[in-house]
Amino acid sequence: MTQFSLGILSMQNESVFVKRYQKGMTKTEYWEPTLEDAMSLLAKLPVLAAYVYRRSYHGGKHIPPATDKTLDWGANLAHMMGVENPSSRS
Repeated sequence: MTQFSLGILSMQNESVFVKRYQKGMTKTEYWEPTLEDAMSLLAKLPVLAAYVYRRSYHGGKHIPPATDKTLDWGANLAHMMGVENPSSRS
């Protein structure tokens, strides 16, 4: 969990909210960059979670996201974690 938390915290320098806040914005505009940051974070969480899992339990051998665009979010996470579909085995 520490590695996962640190991974999330390391993304702070990419925060749209921080950049807009430093430039100055009204409180009524806070929701826009907050939503953008939340969507960005959600998109990156599967890769981060799989990376931490593989680093902790499989010697750090990273599996990149699948090139198969038919996989949904969960299936791609399972792929990156190295989970095989038992029904696809011969």
